[in-house]
Parts: sequence; structure tokens; C-alpha cells
Amino acid sequence: MSIEQTELCEAARKLLADIATMHPDEAWRRLTAAGWPALTAPEPLGGLAQNLTACCWLYMEMGRVLSPALLPASLLAIATLTACAASPVRDAWIERIAGGERLAVSLRDPSQDFAQGHRLRAVIGADCAGHALVVIAGEPLVAVVPLDRDVLCVARPTWDTTRTLFDLDISNAHFDTATVIARGAAAEAALDAFSIHLHVAIAADCVGAAGKILDETVTHLKNRRQFDRPLAMFQALKHRCADLKTAVVAAEALLLHYVADIDARPCAEGVLLAKGAKSIASSAFRAIAEDAMQLHGGMAMAVEHPCHLYLKRALLNEQLASLGDECDIAVARGFISSLAA
Repeated sequence: MSIEQTELCEAARKLLADIATMHPDEAWRRLTAAGWPALTAPEPLGGLAQNLTACCWLYMEMGRVLSPALLPASLLAIATLTACAASPVRDAWIERIAGGERLAVSLRDPSQDFAQGHRLRAVIGADCAGHALVVIAGEPLVAVVPLDRDVLCVARPTWDTTRTLFDLDISNAHFDTATVIARGAAAEAALDAFSIHLHVAIAADCVGAAGKILDETVTHLKNRRQFDRPLAMFQALKHRCADLKTAVVAAEALLLHYVADIDARPCAEGVLLAKGAKSIASSAFRAIAEDAMQLHGGMAMAVEHPCHLYLKRALLNEQLASLGDECDIAVARGFISSLAA
């Protein structure tokens, strides 16, 4: 980790702790004042022109505290729009998002036909945004549509109470020159950018959350005593925690390696790298969260204890972007194609 990345993580950890108890609108104002929505936007459009690695560190810090902040939606929208050809409409939207305007964005990959039947699933930000980013793989299409009476918004209840998700019916939405950013071949690069950023965001969230709940579990084992000895002294539990630590460190190392590779040479191959990182990170997070529940004992079942929140986040993250099996199949097909070439 470089000095700049260390400083970014420290600043993020402090800010996330400060806004944890704030009203969502006030928390968003603090994030905007810190410049986070503008992190990856081009400098001429009011951004800081940082790369995907910087976003990755932020997402890991947000995962550690199970942050409900809508920052991923803004950064995901900017990554998608930046990949589109420059136009007055596109540039205006990037400036607005970098300045703090919120957009509703689906957390499902467009290649999985999440817009099939004119419906966007697993959308975040629909309760506080005035517009939604629409990315459809079949046409393909990238657009920003207003969340007015032509778009039906329905809340999607989930076990994970740290996020609020919605389904949007866009069958009556108007796609014209005022809303469409890119269409057809011109939108293909944006689809790849959307998929890469989405899978990296979910993977980083998994890595950060897995590391945090494992740290909490180790602390619990050091403090909890049985037979007049800390639980951490029992060899079976030591080995179990060592395996979990290996899993989270491996997932983090792989994620950062893949992200650096994507930053160095962005291309369609980056989608496969991002999907591979997401598959490994989400699997590791689920395994660590499940073991953390067991290692905490009965106290983990209490509503007041945060352990169950991490498990629910892990189960939801497995369903977001692309499923683990879908990621594995895509990576395997890409590998076979490269061998055939």
C-alpha cells in the first residue's frame, strides 16, 4: 500500500465513523464535501481523475462498517458515462454527479439481463434520487431517465437491512435525445466499464467486511474464557482462524492484483478479471461470516450483536452483480477462448 493509499484509507475510516449516526442526507453532504463522488471523474469535468484502485480502497473501508452510503452508485455511474463518447449531455451529467447529485443504479450486471422485461432489479438510491442510470445489454443502451410517474418504483425487502433496494419498471420511460447517452456499438465500452466497476465494488465490499468481522471474531476469542483459558488458546480454534485469515488475505491480494491489471490495460478482458475477483471475494466473505457466527456462540444470535448483519450482507453480496457460478463460468469460457486463440 502506497503512502497516498494509506492516507486515503485513514481518512475514509475516520469520515465513515463520523457519519455513522448521521441522517443519510447529512452524511451524503459530508461525503460530497470530501470529494468522494468526484473521485474518478475527469478533471475538466470537476473530478479528481483517480483510478479504480482508489475506489477499491474506499469500498473496502465502507465494507468494514457495512456503510449504507450511496457512493458506489455515483462512482458506478461516472465510470459508465466516462466510457461513453463525449457529448454535452454526457459531460453535464458527469459534472452533476461529481458535484453530489445522486442517481439510482442497479447492482445487477447488464450481461445477466437484469433489464429483461423492462425491469431493473436491485436498484439502490431510488428513494432519494431524481434520476436512474439505465444500462441494458441487449440493445445495448446507456441512458439517464427521470424517476417520475412513468417509472414504477417498488421496494424490494431483503434480510440485509444495511441496504435499501428497489425494482424499477421502465417500460413506460421515454428514451430520446435528452435521456440516451449512448446506443448500439457506441455503448459497448460503457457496458464493460459498468460491469468491471460493479464487480470490483462488490468484491471490495466483501473483502473489507470479511476482514472486519474476522478481526472482531479473533478479539472475541481472546476475551472469552472457558476452562479458565481464553478460547483463543485452543488449538482447533487457532487453526480455524488461521484458515479464515488466509482466505481473506488471498481474496484481498487477488482483488488488488486484478484491479491494478485493469487500471494498467483497460479492455474487455477486465470484465473477466473483475468477475473472478468477485467470485472469490464473495465466497470467502460468506465462509468467514458463517464461521464468525459459530465462533461467537449464542451471543451472535442476538439482534444487538452485529455478527448477523455481516452474514446477511455476505448472502446478499453473493446475489449482486453476477452470481458466483455465473462468474466462474464466464471466466472459464474466457480462459478457453484465449487458449483456442
